[in-house]
This record gives sequence, C-alpha cells and structure tokens, in this order.
Amino acid sequence: MEKELFDHIHWVERYLRENRYRKTSKLIVSLEREVKKENCEQVEFVERLGPLFCVFGEEFETIAPIGQSYRKRCFEEVSVVVLKALGNENDTKSELSAETDRFLDRMHEMKKSIDPTMELCWTLYGKPDRSNPEGFLMFQSACQIYLITVEGVFDEVVKILHRFIEAPTDGKGRPENFKGANVWKILRVCKQVFGIDPVFLENWQEKNDIRNAIAHAQAQYCPEQNKIHFFSEDSVSKRIYDRTMSIKEFLAIQLELIDAIDCFYYAIMLFDMVRLLTLAFASHSGNIGSGRTRASTREKTLSFS
Repeated sequence: MEKELFDHIHWVERYLRENRYRKTSKLIVSLEREVKKENCEQVEFVERLGPLFCVFGEEFETIAPIGQSYRKRCFEEVSVVVLKALGNENDTKSELSAETDRFLDRMHEMKKSIDPTMELCWTLYGKPDRSNPEGFLMFQSACQIYLITVEGVFDEVVKILHRFIEAPTDGKGRPENFKGANVWKILRVCKQVFGIDPVFLENWQEKNDIRNAIAHAQAQYCPEQNKIHFFSEDSVSKRIYDRTMSIKEFLAIQLELIDAIDCFYYAIMLFDMVRLLTLAFASHSGNIGSGRTRASTREKTLSFS
C-alpha cells in the first residue's frame, strides 16, 4: 500500500512541475522526505501540510500575465468550499466524491481536446507581426475554446460547486426543486439561500451573452483594429447585447472561465495530496487505520481555510 501511495504522490508532483507549479512540486518533495523521517511526530507533520494551498495559490495567481486578481480571489473561495465539503464526515461525502471523479474524467478529455487550439490561439496573440489571416485564425480558435469551455465543462463545475457549498450543512436549506438546475438558478440560490455572490460566477450575464453571440454567429472580428464586435438579439430581433472589445479583453473573459475550472481541479488535487501524504505518513509510522489519526488529520486539513 505504501508504494501505491508514493507512486500517486510522485505522479501529482511531476504533473505540477510539468505545468510550471515548481514551488508547489518542490514542497511536495520536501514533505515526502518528512514522511520518511523516523523522528517526526504526526501532529508536527500534519501542521507542515498547511502551506501547500498557500504556495500553490501564489503560483496559480501569477501563472498568466492577465487575470491575476480574479485567479487569486477565485482560488481562495473555491479551495475553502472544497476543504469544508470534503473535510466534513457526512452522508453526502461519498456522493460528492463520485460526482468529482466523473467531472475530473470529463475535464481531462476537455483539456486534451482544447490544448492544441489554446496553444495556437495564445501563440498568435503574442505574435507582434500577426497577419490578418492569422488574426482571424486566432479569433476563430478563441471562439471555439470559449464554446467548449462553457458548454462542455463550466456548467458542470458550477453544479458540483453548489453541491460542495451545501454539503457542510447536509443539504439543509436546499430547495427541493433544485435538482437539474441551470447556472442562472444556481446563481440565484447562492445569493438567496447561502447569502453569497460566488466569485466563480462573476459577470455571468456577459459571459453568457458572449456565448450566445458566438453560438449564433453574431461575433465579428476586425483584424486591423484587433477588436471584436459581439451582439445578441432576442426572438423579435431586439438587440439585448452589443459590445465591442479588444481581443485582450475577450481572452481575459475566456480565461476567467478556464481559471474557475482549474481552481476546482487543483483544489481537489491538493486536498487529495494532503490525504495521500497523511496516509503515507501513517503507513510509514505504522499508525494507519487509527481512528485518532484520521480525526486529527481532518481537523488540521480544515484549518487550511
């Protein structure tokens, strides 16, 4: 069992390192060394796990040149939601874990499908002598990524995060007709029932309007000005959204959707890393299976928030 734990820890450490989270990966390597120390007390070790979320949060905030403030606020919010939900022992925990596993599988497929397009889009965006045909290719790539992100994954993240928000209360206050709700209803429920206006749903009205404009071919790119005109009309051709923005502004909005997804993905990964390191410590010290070990770990994990 100990070998399996360390194999998984090594996989996560390598994944983070390859995705430019080098300080976080180094911290995990350091924590792994602590696991194998014979003179390390359990409480002392668990306390050393606390900085993991902070170190990653600092790296995540600066991973891209735009959207840093949003990433900081979103990760702080989402990581607290994840820790409170998965750190509690209640009847919904296994259900949440199953939902999360299904989501992570879909998210991996989504990432694989858009990574080449994303790389092309950002390469062209950073090209100083971009030609008009390259500008149109960049714009088309950005629109394709936007639709896949909104319709393929983001709506699922919102639904799961709502379940995570309500999990610590065992579903108390949850409207009976919530099941199957869309993003708009979740936004209303978060405000009315839980009293929060989630960061991960900031500016959803405009994000949805842009989605509609792209889906209905109501987005026009001008390469000479490097600007996009988005508009959307209702069933009687009344204009309900009309905005011209730079490609940088559009990519910043697109990036917020991707960042919200990544916040959830990495918060889950880090929570699992804390669990794996704690189990590895217990296994190495011969305490695995102790109810006291699991309880004290849970308390320390919740203190990260």
